[in-house]
Amino acid sequence: MRGPNDLKELRNDRILLENGIIDHHTIRTVEGEPIAREAQQLINEMARDFPNRFEHQVIPRSVARQIWALGLQREPGKQLELDGVRDKAREQAARQRQAPAVSLVKQRESPTVSLVRTEEQQRDRSRRSEEARQRKDRERATRLQEAKERLSRAVADQNRRLAEAREQGQPVPAQDLKKSHEGITQQLEAVRAMEAAQAREALEKAGLGAKQIEAMEPILKQARETPRLDMVRDIDALGAAAQDAAKAQQRREEIERQREQVRDRVERSPLPREVAQILELGRPQPGETPRPAPGHEASQARLHYDIAKERQREQERQRQRGLGREPEGSA
Repeated sequence: MRGPNDLKELRNDRILLENGIIDHHTIRTVEGEPIAREAQQLINEMARDFPNRFEHQVIPRSVARQIWALGLQREPGKQLELDGVRDKAREQAARQRQAPAVSLVKQRESPTVSLVRTEEQQRDRSRRSEEARQRKDRERATRLQEAKERLSRAVADQNRRLAEAREQGQPVPAQDLKKSHEGITQQLEAVRAMEAAQAREALEKAGLGAKQIEAMEPILKQARETPRLDMVRDIDALGAAAQDAAKAQQRREEIERQREQVRDRVERSPLPREVAQILELGRPQPGETPRPAPGHEASQARLHYDIAKERQREQERQRQRGLGREPEGSA
């Protein structure tokens, strides 16, 4: 099915089906035989548009060969015939004799019938196109409205969650706030993109040129954004809360790290535990950065000196006990 006559026949078959001149039509092709792309497209369109009235049968090559063999098989002086073949041949010959007259009638009627059919087809295509456009517009409007409602619910739920956390004195985890802010921001941008696309399409349908559309878009955008200024402020506040919570969490983690360093220094110090702890108290405490008081450096130096002297005395006492002597100054 590759020649121009095949395409012409397929187009005629479609016209007959569209106008109800025939109720059902079947075409048959041989499996594996090439079909022109345009012919295949016409077949697919008829199968789609007339699912119960059009049928495309693909005959296996083995069956096609059998049919071809039965039609050509001959013996010397004798022709092989199947039951009913002779009667069918007579009927076919009769139809062929009537064909010229039928064709002449069709030729006489073709200009008017063709014009009527063309007008009907155009009206039908226009009607289907308009219905498809309206259906698409309704679907897009529904999707936009649903997206706006989801966005409003998400912002309201997050505001309520923050208010409850403040009342209970339990801060919302920074990671949760960040995730919520990112998700809500993405929803807002999706709504804005859908609104901008619909507005531009409406301007194009109205017949405005590119420069006119470019001038109108900022005005329409401002008109869309004004009613949701409060919502945008809530979203921005959520973002700020997420940043503050992240900073607070980092601060808490830093304080805990400093405390761990203090505990580690006390454990590793050669001084008695109580002395090491007293020494750590002279350092800035985790989370605190106080300014040193006047004379703080001198007092710290004196403290270190006293601790060193005490350490030397303790070492001397241990040495004397090891020699079996009574340390001096003990009584």
